[in-house]
Amino acid sequence: MAPESFYQDVEAGLKRAPMALRISPYLLSRIDWANPYHDPIRTQFMPVASQQMADHPKLRFDSLRERGDSPVPGLTHRYSDKALFLPLDSCPVYCRFCTRSYAIGGDTERVEKLRLSARPQRWEEASSISPRDPSWRTSSSAAATLTTSRRNIFR
Repeated sequence: MAPESFYQDVEAGLKRAPMALRISPYLLSRIDWANPYHDPIRTQFMPVASQQMADHPKLRFDSLRERGDSPVPGLTHRYSDKALFLPLDSCPVYCRFCTRSYAIGGDTERVEKLRLSARPQRWEEASSISPRDPSWRTSSSAAATLTTSRRNIFR
C-alpha cells in the first residue's frame, strides 16, 4: 500500500479539485499502489495536491465556452449540423480533466455547479431545437446509464 503521506496528498488535492471523486472498485484495484504517483489510472481520476499547479490567470471554468453556445441548459449547439447534449449532471466516472466539470458532478468546496436535472421536459426541449440525426451526441458515458425509452428521445 501507499504511504500515509500519499493519502494526505490526495485529501488536500480533493479540497482544491473542481470535480468530486468517483472511482469504481475495479479501477481502484488496477492502480499500482506501490507507485501511485506515477500510475496512469491514479493520475486520470485521483488528484494529489503536490502535483497541482496554480491556476493560470486565463483559466475559465467552462474552458470550451459551451454555455455560450447553449440555447437551453445542457445543450451545446455550436455548429448548425451538430449538437452535444448533457442528459444528466452525473457520470459513472469523474475524470480529473473533464471539460464539462462546470455541470457534471456535485458541488465541491470550491465550485457550485450548473444543475442539469434528468427531466424529460428538458430533454424534449433540447431535442426540438437540435437536429435528430447521427451528429447528435451525448456527453460522457452518462448516456449508457439512461433507459432505452429515454435514449429514444434523441433519435
